[in-house]
Amino acid sequence: MQLSLGIDLASQNKNTAACFIEWQADGAFVGCPVPGPAGEGVDWLVELAKQAQWVGIDAPFGWPEAAVNALVSWAGGERWPYASKDEMRYRVTDRYVRETTGIPPLSASSDRIAVAAWRCVRLLDALHTGGRPVDRTGGDSIFEAYPGAALTCWGFNRTGYKRGAAAASKQRQRQARIELMTALADRAPWLDLTAATRACWESDDVFDALVASLVARAAGLGLTIEPPPGEEPQISREGWIHLPESTALERLL
Repeated sequence: MQLSLGIDLASQNKNTAACFIEWQADGAFVGCPVPGPAGEGVDWLVELAKQAQWVGIDAPFGWPEAAVNALVSWAGGERWPYASKDEMRYRVTDRYVRETTGIPPLSASSDRIAVAAWRCVRLLDALHTGGRPVDRTGGDSIFEAYPGAALTCWGFNRTGYKRGAAAASKQRQRQARIELMTALADRAPWLDLTAATRACWESDDVFDALVASLVARAAGLGLTIEPPPGEEPQISREGWIHLPESTALERLL
């Protein structure tokens, strides 16, 4: 038996969710989703991650190198170096995801997801052992995931499942998650979703944690897309989003 863990990491624990999947020879079983406790600490996620062979985290593992260099230069009293807006906002992996799937990831340097990125590197640092740098590309079996893009890679209709403000839209988003769960059950009949079905209907955080757990398994089996040649040094500093291969879902068991 092996475990994969998916974490949908938000700026606060109340919007963070975690989901285990237990992998056996004849099937896989989704565990009851783990909601975040009060406060902002990540110790509970550290303890969960220690139990899993593979961990998928939906949050940036780093920042665009151009933005980091510019901030360091300015803080040191130097001139502000030139970089394009795209380079300042997006990492190599963000641009790759955008070009591959048509979905632009949120920017860790200019969108509110920056707060989740702070928490993510805090979590990665807490999980770091062995006296060597944290592997931001997944070499430690801890992988950056992007559930929405993963769903696109697998051919699912991801439109409208994320929550919004309007009450009417909440019903539509819930229905979109119900349809996604039904489609997932059809595509992966060996995956027992019973323990998480209702929670995924009600929460896109839980649903994203489930997908991140599937992506973690795919990455652990080598069923995700490798970084483009020549970009490895920068990616090792910025992080790499593991997009699953289009046929990976059927091959996870």
